[in-house]
Amino acid sequence: MADYLMSDEGSEQLVKTIREGIEKARQENYAFITSSLTAKYYVNRLPCSLETIGEPFAQRSFGFALPINSPYRDAFENHMLQLQESGYLEYLEEKWWRGDEECWNISTVENHGQQMSELYVYRPRQINLEMFFGPLMLLVAGLVLSGMIAGVEILYFKYKGRVSLTVE
Repeated sequence: MADYLMSDEGSEQLVKTIREGIEKARQENYAFITSSLTAKYYVNRLPCSLETIGEPFAQRSFGFALPINSPYRDAFENHMLQLQESGYLEYLEEKWWRGDEECWNISTVENHGQQMSELYVYRPRQINLEMFFGPLMLLVAGLVLSGMIAGVEILYFKYKGRVSLTVE
């Protein structure tokens, strides 16, 4: 694919801007590859003639640049973490990328897919105790089982006694 895109024929298919790629995808038989957030934004805008195919791949996080040894670094990190854990960043993503849900049919299908998925990992979620219930139950079960085994061993050696080797 890289060889094709570097050829004369392939380079004619490339676009210079995202908007140009979106318009080309709307008007022609053209697949436009862009970031998943950008695709989500345009899919949910009129004239509702686009859709995303498959799951996002090669996901990347976004970062903020601060000067080295900035006095605001720790405060910024803490506030971003609080926004992420509270679900506010997810709310902002929904507000600005999904917007007014002009293309309700696509958003409805996407909502249904999210609700059906037990492991939705594309966005940070607020941490709650329900997330730790399974591992906590495994830990408790392991402690109870090890306690029972230790009790059986103590009773066995108490009443059965230890076997001692005697040399005659």
